[in-house]
Amino acid sequence: MRRKPHSAGRGAEEASDIAELESDYKLLIERAGGVVFHYRLGPTPGFDYVSHSVIGLTGYTPEELYADPNLGVSAGHTQDMSFFEAVRWSSGLPTPVIAHWRHKDGRQIWGEVNLVPVYDDDIDIVAYKGIARDITERKAVGGWLRLFRGVVEEAPDGVQIVDLDGNVIYSNRAVEEIYGFSPSELEGKHVTTMNADPNIADEVIFPTLKSIGRWSGELEVKHRDGRTFPVWLSAALIKDDRGLPLAMMGVIRDVTEHRKQSDAISKSEAYFRLLSQNSSDLTTVMGGDGTILYHSPADERVLGYKFGELLGKNAFDFVHPDDLPGVLATFKESLNTPGLTPTVEFRFRHMDGSWRVLESIGNNCLDNPTVRGIIVNSRDITRRKQAEEAAERERRRLEQLVDMSPVGVFVVEAPSGSVSYTNREAQRIAGLPYQPDDHLTKYEQALVYRRPDGSIYKPEELPLQRALYRGENVRAEEVRFELPDGHSVPTLVDAAPLFSLDDKIIGAIAIIQDITPLEEIERLRNEFLGMVSHELKTPLTAIKGAAALVLESSRTLDATDTRELFGIINEQADRLRDMMDNLLDMSRIEAGALSVSPEPADLRDIIDAASVSFARSISDRKLLVHVPESLPLVYADQSRVVQTITNLLDNAVKFSPPVTSIAMEVEPEAEQVTVRVHDQGRGIPEDKLPHLFKKFSRVHEDKSGRLSGSGLGLAICKGIVEAHGGRIWVESAGVDQGSTFSFTLPVARGAKIKSTSILPAQRATHLGRVSRAGERTRILAVDDDPQILRYLQRALVEKGYRFVATDDPSQFVKLIELEEPDLVLLDLKFPKGSGFDLLQRLREFSGVPVIILTASRGDEDAVRALGMGADDYITKPFSPSELVARIEATLRRRLLSDATEPKPPFVLDDLTINFVERRVLVADRGVSLTPTEYKLLYELANHAGRVLTYDQILKAVWGPEYSGETELLRSFIRNLRRKLGDEAKNPRLILTERRVGYCMHSP
Repeated sequence: MRRKPHSAGRGAEEASDIAELESDYKLLIERAGGVVFHYRLGPTPGFDYVSHSVIGLTGYTPEELYADPNLGVSAGHTQDMSFFEAVRWSSGLPTPVIAHWRHKDGRQIWGEVNLVPVYDDDIDIVAYKGIARDITERKAVGGWLRLFRGVVEEAPDGVQIVDLDGNVIYSNRAVEEIYGFSPSELEGKHVTTMNADPNIADEVIFPTLKSIGRWSGELEVKHRDGRTFPVWLSAALIKDDRGLPLAMMGVIRDVTEHRKQSDAISKSEAYFRLLSQNSSDLTTVMGGDGTILYHSPADERVLGYKFGELLGKNAFDFVHPDDLPGVLATFKESLNTPGLTPTVEFRFRHMDGSWRVLESIGNNCLDNPTVRGIIVNSRDITRRKQAEEAAERERRRLEQLVDMSPVGVFVVEAPSGSVSYTNREAQRIAGLPYQPDDHLTKYEQALVYRRPDGSIYKPEELPLQRALYRGENVRAEEVRFELPDGHSVPTLVDAAPLFSLDDKIIGAIAIIQDITPLEEIERLRNEFLGMVSHELKTPLTAIKGAAALVLESSRTLDATDTRELFGIINEQADRLRDMMDNLLDMSRIEAGALSVSPEPADLRDIIDAASVSFARSISDRKLLVHVPESLPLVYADQSRVVQTITNLLDNAVKFSPPVTSIAMEVEPEAEQVTVRVHDQGRGIPEDKLPHLFKKFSRVHEDKSGRLSGSGLGLAICKGIVEAHGGRIWVESAGVDQGSTFSFTLPVARGAKIKSTSILPAQRATHLGRVSRAGERTRILAVDDDPQILRYLQRALVEKGYRFVATDDPSQFVKLIELEEPDLVLLDLKFPKGSGFDLLQRLREFSGVPVIILTASRGDEDAVRALGMGADDYITKPFSPSELVARIEATLRRRLLSDATEPKPPFVLDDLTINFVERRVLVADRGVSLTPTEYKLLYELANHAGRVLTYDQILKAVWGPEYSGETELLRSFIRNLRRKLGDEAKNPRLILTERRVGYCMHSP
């Protein structure tokens, strides 16, 4: 039964997991050998998949075949491609298919291809998938034999070719004259049936051929009529271009007559000389002391030494020092044992100084008066060793990848049901370690497997067994494993059969994913949705009830009742806002975008602010605070740390008995300050401690329904503290033993608190314009929502501002000219037109500060408005305190620019900056700048001749919380350059230092 995804995100995760499993499955298949591929047909033919082993078969990498679909066609022979096109429309497909194609280096390759057609819904073949193997050598042998027959069929000497077991493969016509048997009668017979001595072939000729590659001599053979007679046999071992033995060939001559004997010997010697010169193997004759008495011409091709160059030299001087002890031990052993020596591998120095790996076997012929040496036959296996080492590294890497995979892997053989492999995750899920003799019955008997509906699987109905015995492909079937120890593991199982080249099932593989975390996430998500629904309905019910009483009351409510009802609305609205803020903070933490602005701060002030908030919201609890007299400054974003402490205090109250007190203490250390909050509540079980700071985490069941909250508070605390570079943890002695939550903040060594507050005298200066001394600061608000305008009016008039408002965008420019506001609050959305149009018109003639009012949670509108000249933005809904703080911060930037110390005008080219009058002229033409643009220009001019980095400018103009907002800075630089007539491509005033920042020339 396929498990239904719980969300779109869940489906994407499962799709990704299945893609990873299919990739692992392909890797396991490729280890079986050959080239695995999937080739699509149709209008855009090409390879959808081809294994890495295709390099050895075609010379092309998988990436080349993917990039150029024509390679798969152009490399193939025309005859074969026509055949494939023909069988595409036929009902049957021969298996295997023998085809040939051109290798990348130009040579022809023969292959045996096992194909499986892929059909579409119309039962047309749309693709092939299969495995290809190289049979070039096999074809080459057949071709070579045909060529050889044509050359030697009419030869006067008998020519026979036998396989490596001694069975006759070929005899020419001359053999019939020698033995009296026709070639067809001899084919398949063992050569010993024609020898007078039946043991000479197995005991002398074949061992010599296999050791040194050649043998010649006289021997007695039998004629068909029963007589025996002597022949001279010249035999050689036939090898392929890789040095692998293919067969044995003998040239036979009846030596009854001396002339024939002499001719046969002469031709035989010439023949074997040719074999020696062209052999890819090395033949060396060594003396008993290691002196080289003879070496074959092949040494020059393999080792770089010319024929005869090594004569008289000691072979052991060319052996790698690390391999020399083993080679000497084998050599000494061969001195005392006539005949063949053990095979030995070692590194031999090439002429160019590099090392080649040789595989050698010797034959002690020191007692042979003709040889008087040790004949050593060597083969260069350097490439083979490199390939073996690379394959071994790849095998280990793949095994490690599979073994460390987060999903379980089971591989079972057919038809025995033996378990050939399980990785670590599979063993963990099943709760059973892997043993070499494991069988499926072990897992069938030890575990219980259930479907999602709770019914028990029969063994033959399990996914792996269906793939193994029925050849089914099972995808994402949900199976719950019940282990012997009592606990169960929910899983998703994929299973598929493994086929041989002849389409027989040789095994099956199962991929098992533990979905316990997904079930836990789903459970927490459901709990969270239920909690949010409850938490939202509670304040909404209170707001709705209070508003209904005001609107529907049959009597006129007095001021006390009205104030109480509006207090309820205000309180519950704050509760909704706090919940939304928590959700937004959590999303920012998970996205790594939580903004904190640490600066040197007095922790006492932070604790006082949190204590006051605690006392206002919870009047029936006693808070005991212990702060030492000597306390260093800390780096902290004050509002965020107050939020953290308030969350911890609320959490302590929630889980403590009503009459108990809450304690908070501060402990300074060398590099950090630790804040601890103690409660006398329920305590926390030890197994819950590691999960306490995860979102939606709940330690205690809430059967009474008293424990409200989103389950995000502690997770948010963790995100805030870690953003400050600190850490947070909890300690509890156990249930009913209370808990202690602690977090750290870094010490601000040598720092002083910067005073950013505006003195009363300064406030009077900036709240009233110079031209209208004594008047209050004027705020113009433009919004089409009358309720928002009334809200702004109450909030700003109460704080001492003069408020001007309009809901008609067409009156905007007129009010700017008549009222000359000190600051504009501008909404971006209107039924007709937009705030962007008003902002653009304003910046054509005025630099008055503008704060954008936006309801969008995304950053696009805000970034666009800031780029057009806005000074700040605030997102709806907002509190009166946040609004006032934004207004004062914007006006403070203007004040700080106005309050700079008097200095002479800055003159650069045609630019003049009058710092006293705060005027900017370009070619005696006044330029209207916003306060932010003026502050930006001031900073650049004040540091003329010096490059200021992006962060230095952002910190000086906007504040430390804007660190990294380089796009914001670029937008303002573009506007500033446009107003000053400065071209970015050929600047004369503001220069760009790529990837660093900006600067201005010194005057």
